Amino acid sequence: MLELARYATSEDVKFRATKDILDRAGLNPINKNQTESAKYVSIESRFSRDALERYSEEVKKKEAEE
Repeated sequence: MLELARYATSEDVKFRATKDILDRAGLNPINKNQTESAKYVSIESRFSRDALERYSEEVKKKEAEE
């Protein structure tokens, strides 16, 4: 495959061989599904993090009072 990518006379063969090598190495193009799912940001995690921080602060205050 590597020899085809380097020494083939046809540019199309070089391109396809190089693309195949990259695909096999895990460097394939991003699917449309992957990019669409990355567009949306969930506020639930931010809300949960804030609520957890407030809860932790309350617990620390109660422990300090005791």
